[in-house]
Amino acid sequence: MKTNKQGARQKEEEALKVEPTDLETFIRKKQLQNQILKKITEELGDQNSPLNKAKDSKSVA
Repeated sequence: MKTNKQGARQKEEEALKVEPTDLETFIRKKQLQNQILKKITEELGDQNSPLNKAKDSKSVA
């Protein structure tokens, strides 16, 4: 009986070891996605902001 319990414990420990790494990779992916989205929105925001449009119109005129 002890060997079955030990085997079950090992399986549980292995399962627990896998879950945090999956969570870590998920979190890293989400953080990277957020960083990319921030960069894109900053670039698009800079292009579309009224201040930049005013600067562009002054430099063109």
